[in-house]
Amino acid sequence: MAQSDLIVGKHTLESLTIGMYSDSFSIFREYVQNATDAIDSAVKEGILNDGEGRIDITVNPESSFISIKDNGTGITVKNAFKILGDIGNSTKDHRQNRGFRGIGRLGGLGYANTLVFRTKAKGDDKQISITWNCKRLKELLEPGKYRDYDLIRVINEVTTVEYKNSLKNDHFFEVELSNIDPTTPELLDVDMVSKYLESVAPIPFNFQTFIEGKKVKKYLLQRNLPLEEYAIYLNNSAKPILKRYSTSFRTGNQERTKQQDSIKDIEFFEHKNENGIAYVGWIALTNFYGSVTDDFMVGIRVRKGNILIGTKDTFSQFFPVEKDVANRSFIGEIYFFEKEIIPNARRDDFEKNFAFQQIQKEIQQKADYFNKRYRRDSSKYNSAVRKIDESKRELHEIVSLIENGGITSDIKKEQLIDKKEVIEKKLETNKKELSKIIEKYDLDEDKKYKAELYFKEAESLQKQIVNVENKIVNADYATKKDLPSSYSKEERRIYQIVIKVIDENVDECTAKMLRTKIKEELAISKKKGSRN
Repeated sequence: MAQSDLIVGKHTLESLTIGMYSDSFSIFREYVQNATDAIDSAVKEGILNDGEGRIDITVNPESSFISIKDNGTGITVKNAFKILGDIGNSTKDHRQNRGFRGIGRLGGLGYANTLVFRTKAKGDDKQISITWNCKRLKELLEPGKYRDYDLIRVINEVTTVEYKNSLKNDHFFEVELSNIDPTTPELLDVDMVSKYLESVAPIPFNFQTFIEGKKVKKYLLQRNLPLEEYAIYLNNSAKPILKRYSTSFRTGNQERTKQQDSIKDIEFFEHKNENGIAYVGWIALTNFYGSVTDDFMVGIRVRKGNILIGTKDTFSQFFPVEKDVANRSFIGEIYFFEKEIIPNARRDDFEKNFAFQQIQKEIQQKADYFNKRYRRDSSKYNSAVRKIDESKRELHEIVSLIENGGITSDIKKEQLIDKKEVIEKKLETNKKELSKIIEKYDLDEDKKYKAELYFKEAESLQKQIVNVENKIVNADYATKKDLPSSYSKEERRIYQIVIKVIDENVDECTAKMLRTKIKEELAISKKKGSRN
């Protein structure tokens, strides 16, 4: 068979476009990515000045319409159809551009009835629109139908071209998706789109909610590294979209572990190779109470060209043992600048090439260091101080019980003494653990100071325990005051026996409830008796 006889099957188009992405929101990432490349080119060519680039996104649920437009270089009329019609073929350099495979721009084919590319390059007197009939495309790609169609015939049938006069100085590129597929209503949910862009897009920090973002910006500037931030506006908003980081956040997946935490500072880390700085990262220094539950902050995020690669869990691969469990205790970002570290076609991870393999082990060592120093050590510290707080609370509950008439029998005294002894043993164990943590663990100054205070508090509680035991032993039965003086000695003795039996056989809460009910019934009976 001659090379000229080879046929590219039509389903290649489906595999490279409609079937490429599992997450429908990926189309926003792909179109924003292409827009940022166009803006970068416009700045290099002097068409735009730094800071003049702009990306406008429109999401209109009423008309089932989406638009992504940038003021970058655009594409000349001469080259537009070839560039936008080629599948998997791009002139972009992976070392310079975020998008370079030539397939991302067609990601919208699977999510609308019509996909339109409209563009204009500076100097041209016309703009060009290339329209894809996505509905017809899906019909042509149905299994078992139109078997005589190859890829070229499919493209020719579903695309149309239109020209329109335009001002020579105009330059832009716009993607329009009309009649969004009803099976993907999330694409028309403005709030969900905004949240997606806040996590994924190459946008600035919100310094009002995350002041540490200024440190990140300064750190990169000092190293002459590109900030790679772009102004993205949603639905003609007066303010651009900003990253959703906040100094305050929530932790803990279970009710007993839920706590409010905060970022006290950030720590930077980086790696250099023969090509310069391969990556720069930052992690937030917090109390590390547990897993971060704020979806827009959890995990060390992996970014290339400041666009999120994968999800919040992608960095988990660098924690050798604990994976997601470790990563979800951290907040941070890592920016790759090494040009040979390349996102894969789906942009859910990186190509496992030689450059990635070289850097992978170094990052794993760094992640393991962070995990031990911050998460594990902080976890042991937090556990120790939490247990001391629990012992303090339990001891106060015993004192409160004594003072509020909670001792109703010898059984109750024995129960409280047993509780006191358990608290005493726990305090001694936790005090030793805290001493070990202070001596051996690499705590920051704030944690070390607090640990020393907790150690002293544990010693103070141990001294209080002696007084608590004396109070238990010497306490009168609260039941002596339960019945008025009109009750005989024998009646009081029987009442005390009943309360003792209750204390021996039911839990504390039920015993308290039964004691109250019995007192009420006796009071009612006494009144009736006095009337008679």
